[in-house]
Amino acid sequence: MKKILLTFFGILFTMLGVVNLKPVFVSAVATNPDLEWSTYPAVKEEDHKPQTLESHEPITLPDEKLIEEKPTIKLPNSSEKGKASLLAIVIDDFGSYERGGVDELLNSNFNITCAIMPFVDYSKEDYDRAIGSNKEVILHMPMQAHVNLPESWYGPVYIGSYENPSTAVEKLQKCFDEFPNAKGFNIHIGSGASRNQKLMEAMYNYANKHNMFFLDSRTILDDKCEEACTSTKSIYLGRDVFLEPEKNRSYQGVTNRLNEAAAIAKEKGYAIAIGHVGAEGGINTARAILDFCKTLEDKNIELVPLSKVYELIKADQFT
Repeated sequence: MKKILLTFFGILFTMLGVVNLKPVFVSAVATNPDLEWSTYPAVKEEDHKPQTLESHEPITLPDEKLIEEKPTIKLPNSSEKGKASLLAIVIDDFGSYERGGVDELLNSNFNITCAIMPFVDYSKEDYDRAIGSNKEVILHMPMQAHVNLPESWYGPVYIGSYENPSTAVEKLQKCFDEFPNAKGFNIHIGSGASRNQKLMEAMYNYANKHNMFFLDSRTILDDKCEEACTSTKSIYLGRDVFLEPEKNRSYQGVTNRLNEAAAIAKEKGYAIAIGHVGAEGGINTARAILDFCKTLEDKNIELVPLSKVYELIKADQFT
């Protein structure tokens, strides 16, 4: 019944000359708190359609994506007594047309890591601003979910769940050409693609070849990133905390998750938190991060770019 009503009103508003309805309707579905992955049919290998790599103009993305939470992995390592623990805060969804929190974070003096979507509304602007303010940039690489979501949720270039690995690498390179100073990449959506070990091995091999890192955003419980990392003899980086799980985007909720990340950093020497600008986080996330960062010195925690965590792990500093 809901689909019939949405279709009816979509046709009605279109006849009345209302434009840009698609993102609104997608958002209305995506923000439903009862939404389950089962709302969408599973992606099947036989349904995979190769995506051509023609030139792309920036497009507007809908304001939501689905994130499936995964429990925090607690490692046995602990930081040396008296030595500051490290915290990397990665902010996803820069580039998107939803701008909540963008100015606050890009105008700050804190060492956040900016994960930027390729080929969307503000991709190049956000990239230039981040580089200009001496912030680390990584590519927020769109990858397919394990269910059939609208293709517009990914942007014009994304890695399919059953993509040929060589094609996936071509797409990755095309996106990095847009962000030449990016230090690495993480996953946008990707609950299907990250379950494909061969694809993830291709991601790690690309990162190793180009002297960069690949962050497992851990958007699904049973992804194959750690297995792919082991088989390619790569350095594993995995998200410890999502700052806005289960759509809890309140200031206090984000602050609570930042405190959880700080506790993990104290336990193992470092922690990696992922938050969002725009609809998935926005102004509340930005304000919570800015206020929290002012307290880090008292907590004996250093906010660092993600590349610093990677280099220290690579040098066995946390073993």
